[in-house]
Amino acid sequence: MKTNRRFLALLTVLVLLLAALPLPSMAETVAYVKGGWLRLRSAKSTSSQILGSYPTGTKVFIESNDGTWCYVRIATSGKHGYMMSEYLSPAGAVTTSTPPSSSLYIRYITSGNGKFVNLRMGPAYSHLTIASYRVGTPVKVHGYSGSWAHVTVNGKEGYMLRSFLSEYQVYGPSKASSYSNTTARITNTTGNVALRTSAANNATVIRWMANNLKVNVLYRGAAWSFISRDGQVGYVRSQYLSGSESSTPASGTKAYVVNTSKTYVNLRAYASLSAGVLMEVPYGTQVTIATRGATWSWVQVGKTYGYMMTKYLTMKKP
Repeated sequence: MKTNRRFLALLTVLVLLLAALPLPSMAETVAYVKGGWLRLRSAKSTSSQILGSYPTGTKVFIESNDGTWCYVRIATSGKHGYMMSEYLSPAGAVTTSTPPSSSLYIRYITSGNGKFVNLRMGPAYSHLTIASYRVGTPVKVHGYSGSWAHVTVNGKEGYMLRSFLSEYQVYGPSKASSYSNTTARITNTTGNVALRTSAANNATVIRWMANNLKVNVLYRGAAWSFISRDGQVGYVRSQYLSGSESSTPASGTKAYVVNTSKTYVNLRAYASLSAGVLMEVPYGTQVTIATRGATWSWVQVGKTYGYMMTKYLTMKKP
C-alpha cells in the first residue's frame, strides 16, 4: 500500500514538472500578404492599435497561428504584430501583382538624373532607406503594388519605385565623377537617332528619337554622350546633339506650379497619368526642378520627389 502511495506521489511530481516545462514554439513558416493592403496590429482585435499597413506580396514569418490571427514578423523590417490569417498565403501561393513571366523577374535600375536610387523598407517615401544603388544594378522583382515594386538587390530585400526599373541594363560612363544636367535637342534631319544601352554602335537600341526632340544631357563626351529622356538613361552619338540650351532650366532651378483652374497639380510616383498621386501641390507653390523633360519633369516639393507635367511649371512667380 505504501509502495503504491509513493508511486502515485512520484507520478504526481513528474506530471507537475512536465507541465512547468515550456512548450516548443511553432516553427516559423513563410507567408505573403494577399488581397491588397493588410494591417499589422498590436493585439488580436480589429480595434487594436495599427502598427503598419502592408501591400500584397509582402513577405512575413508566421510565429504562431490560432486560426483567426497570426503573430508575424515582417521580413523587411523585423517588426512584430498580429495579422488576420485569412489574408496570408503560404510561400509560393500569391500570384496577384506578381510578374507574369520569368522574363519580368529581372530588371535594372535607371534614373532620369543618373544618380543613385534608394531601396526602402516599405512601399512609401516615409520608410527608411536600406541602401542606395547605382544606375544599371540588376534587381530581382517579386511583385508590384501600385507605384512600388517588391525587390531584392544584392541580397537585400525591400521596395523601390517601379519607375526606376527598366528592362535595359545601362551603366553610367566611368569617366564621369559626377553628372551635369543640361538640355539639348536631337539633330539629324535624315532620320531618327538611336538611344543605346552602351557607347557602341552595335549596342541594344532602347528607343528611337526624332529630330528636334529635347533630352537631358548628363555627361557629354567627344564621341558618345550619356543622356536621359522620360526617366530612361542611355547613350547617343554626340554628333547628334545640339549645344546646351541655357534657356531651359537645369538641375536645381526653382519653378512655380500653375494651371488654368488655379487649384492644385498632382505630383505623381512616375511619369504617367495613371501613376499614384504622391501629393496635391497648390497653385503658386515653389518647387525645385531636378530633371526637366518635354512632357514630364522630376521635381522636389519640400522633402518629396516625384513627377509633374512640365506644362504646369513656370519660371515666373504667378
